[in-house]
Amino acid sequence: MTSNLLAQYYSNPNTVKFYTSDEKLTPCESRLFEICAADIRDKKVLEIGVGGGRITGPLAAMAGEFFGVDYVPAMVEACRARFPELNIDQCDAQDLSRFADQSFDFILFGFNGIDDLGHDGRLRAMSEIFRVLRPGGVYAFSSQNLDHAKRVRLFNPYMKFGLRYILVNARNLLSFLFAMRHEVHAETYKILSMPAGGLGNLGVYSYCITKDNQLAQLHEIGFENTRALSFDGSELKGSNPDRESPWIYYIVHKPA
Repeated sequence: MTSNLLAQYYSNPNTVKFYTSDEKLTPCESRLFEICAADIRDKKVLEIGVGGGRITGPLAAMAGEFFGVDYVPAMVEACRARFPELNIDQCDAQDLSRFADQSFDFILFGFNGIDDLGHDGRLRAMSEIFRVLRPGGVYAFSSQNLDHAKRVRLFNPYMKFGLRYILVNARNLLSFLFAMRHEVHAETYKILSMPAGGLGNLGVYSYCITKDNQLAQLHEIGFENTRALSFDGSELKGSNPDRESPWIYYIVHKPA
């Protein structure tokens, strides 16, 4: 998705309302907080892509010093309204120049936010995150799993049939038809049209990558000690693909 379409989608009042009304952590996020508790508690923490603040509350409560950023002004305003006591500002993940080298102990980029940046933008963001992370620090993020067997593109297989199913999936189909000509099918990743869920603009795209290719990408940036969590919070071992998880959480370290 281009930066202009990205801003339009996330600035849409329906999208903002959706993100600000959601308060629950997913099972893999709850497990992530347990695994990384010692890396977060009383440490200097950066959350990228705060959105409506679904993850912000529990993360900031554990941190010693918290900073939150988001690319979209409407999301920054919504999150500030929800947490007026926190330091939340507008910032692009591809340019963290406002932060000095080795500034943070823990960085979180949740809810597949990095998948909005395209391939080159993704690599720039990861390089910036690597730069501002302290030696021995931890970076955690989630990303769409290309191996997922029930990838939602034309129709949502998880919804119960009814009027809402028909309305939402009619929009999903239109979104797919609008976006499919701009999809990218590269050797190690794909950028696919994804349903807007009836929320925002037509033509929503998301970066999708297999677990093994994502781990290779992280290692190329310089990260090490990688761990991967399935959507249910269980740890993924070996190179076998996880076909059940729509996305995967990755936990990596910057070498000490």
